[in-house]
Amino acid sequence: GPVTYRLLVFIAFATTMFSASMTIAQLLKEYKLVVIGLITGFLLKLCLNIPMMHLFNAIGLYPFYGAISTSILSFIIISTFVLIIITRKYKISLRHAGKVSKNLFIGIFLMLLFMSIMTIVIPFNLSNRFMSLLIAVLYAGVGGSIYAGYMYYTKTVHDIFGKDNIERIMNKILRKNK
Repeated sequence: GPVTYRLLVFIAFATTMFSASMTIAQLLKEYKLVVIGLITGFLLKLCLNIPMMHLFNAIGLYPFYGAISTSILSFIIISTFVLIIITRKYKISLRHAGKVSKNLFIGIFLMLLFMSIMTIVIPFNLSNRFMSLLIAVLYAGVGGSIYAGYMYYTKTVHDIFGKDNIERIMNKILRKNK
């Protein structure tokens, strides 16, 4: 139920990272690395699942958090292992990706910061659904604007989508407004 959804973001991140790293390895025809990664991930989960469930139960948390944490941990370990081997073998520099990732995280932090400040100024009205919906739309608009503005200001959006594509989209938007 709702208790398991607390870790959903972390599960989604780890699963996406795992899927992406395995896909990259397959595209580079590193099938041996993929098989080693899958077997290692399976063995990690097999060895750590029950002990982590006992550990989480012993410290007073739900035991299934141990199983979820084991999945997250094994996905991240295997993904990191595969990506390290690929970057070393193909001499790939991740400096640019690190810069883009840093800007993405700063943008998310700024968005969350402004939305947290908004909760102080404009609290949710849980007694009225329509007002709650309007406030949620306002929060999403402000948060999205802060994030998009920061991404555009730092030119991160150009790094991700390409400068030409962004200029083409902006020209179309500006033509429609005239």
